[in-house]
Amino acid sequence: VLCDRHFGGINYPVGGVGEIAKALAKGLVDKGSEIQYKANVTSVILDNGKA
Repeated sequence: VLCDRHFGGINYPVGGVGEIAKALAKGLVDKGSEIQYKANVTSVILDNGKA
């Protein structure tokens, strides 16, 4: 099982795993979203059942 699971090696994103979060954040901002880091969430506003 261990051999089968790791056959062919393990792939990592270029630049490290943090690049995935950066790419997701950039995509959201490019589509008009605002990201606030280290912000406390006090409520989530729903519009027709969607945030």
